[in-house]
Amino acid sequence: MLLPVYAGSVNRWECDENDHLNVRFFAHKMQQTLQYGLIETGIATSSTVNELCRNISCQHMRHQAEARIAVPITGFFGVLESNNQYLRIITELRNSATESVLCTYVMDIKGDFSGSDVEKTDLADYAMARGIDARDFYLADRTADELKAMGCAVIGRGVIQPEECDADGYLQMFMYLGRNSDSMPNLFARFEGEERGNGVVGGAVLEYRLNRFGQLRNGSRYELISGVKSLSEKLQTFVHILFNVDTGQMITGSEALAISMDLVVRKSIPIPEDRRARMQSLLLKTP
Repeated sequence: MLLPVYAGSVNRWECDENDHLNVRFFAHKMQQTLQYGLIETGIATSSTVNELCRNISCQHMRHQAEARIAVPITGFFGVLESNNQYLRIITELRNSATESVLCTYVMDIKGDFSGSDVEKTDLADYAMARGIDARDFYLADRTADELKAMGCAVIGRGVIQPEECDADGYLQMFMYLGRNSDSMPNLFARFEGEERGNGVVGGAVLEYRLNRFGQLRNGSRYELISGVKSLSEKLQTFVHILFNVDTGQMITGSEALAISMDLVVRKSIPIPEDRRARMQSLLLKTP
């Protein structure tokens, strides 16, 4: 059974150039759903919930529908599994008016939860991994230089700001996706032509898996390296790897499955031929 623990809506300032809820704000609402659910079920308290969120080792995200401006949203929380290694959680965002599922997150929190007696729920088919395998990040052992040699490019750099962090000074969970999102136009610039920003052709993420290996803190310098993993007629898979510049540590490794989208009729379309040709030339070399 999933518990309704969050209620909100889509604000104009949370929407991106595709005129729908940006992934960072999906993640922000999911973070609030997760935190409220952990406290509501007694798994965490208000003083320990941030630490538990920092122990998330992976997030598998499925985006089932767009969330556009003023859509009312309800967030649901459930426990899928608990053992002496991790707690597996599901959170869902649904359109409160239609009850249709907008997005699902399946998250693993590291730790010993074998004593948890919270009622478990089953994983719905629509939340299961589909286009991206539920597995460890396949480039986790690579250095930044090795990734660049494979064809990845630096698309983001910066310094983590205080307002992005929790009360303990660690970058908040949703901002890892936020930093990835901020940098995407630099990736698009490598292969998109005049269609970029014309209000006709855009894109949307269908599925996303983020594995976390470390933390960024207030003042940390970061570098985001990304590339094109694979292509089909309509689908494109990207990899995004976030490094701590000061330590050289890989912080997150992500795979994202995306579509090209007609922004007028709000439907997926084949990747434009000229864009596909440019993307094909940038495919990552086999590791």
